[in-house]
Amino acid sequence: MNESIPTQKEFGEVIDFEDGFQIKRFGTKDDIVAQATLVESPVFPNCYFLDDVMVYKPEDQGKGFASQLMAATEKRSRETGKPIVLNDGTDALREKQNEQSVGLYEKRSGWTRVVRADGSMTPYVLYGSQDPELISSILERDALLNKFAEEPEQ
Repeated sequence: MNESIPTQKEFGEVIDFEDGFQIKRFGTKDDIVAQATLVESPVFPNCYFLDDVMVYKPEDQGKGFASQLMAATEKRSRETGKPIVLNDGTDALREKQNEQSVGLYEKRSGWTRVVRADGSMTPYVLYGSQDPELISSILERDALLNKFAEEPEQ
C-alpha cells in the first residue's frame, strides 16, 4: 500500500527588492527557490500588480515558499496602504487555472475574488481593499478584455 508522506515545510530568507521578493534557501550562498514580482499597477491607480508568484523547482513546491512570498507582498501592501490586484489567469469556468495557485490566493485572509454582477468569476483577486470604485474599475477592464477576446479576427 502506498502511503503519502507529508511534505516537510521549509522556510527561506526573504529578499526584498524594488520590484518584488525572492526566497533564498537558508544555509546556502545563493540558492534562490522562489520569486514574486510586485510592481505599481500600470492600469489601476495607487495599486500594486502581483505577477509571477513562482517556486522554481517542482520538488520545492508545497513547502511554504509561495506562502512566504504572499506574506511579504501582503506586508508591503499594508505598510504602503496600496491594495494588490492579481490576475491569476482563471477563466470564467475555471478550466485553465492551476488548482494549487487558486488555493494559495483564496485560502489566505484578506484576498477576495472579484465577481461579475451575474455571479461568474473574473480572473482578478484583490487584497487590501473593498473599495467599490476599484472593484468597478476592475470589472470595466474585465468586460473590455472579454469583449476584445470575443471579437472575430479580420
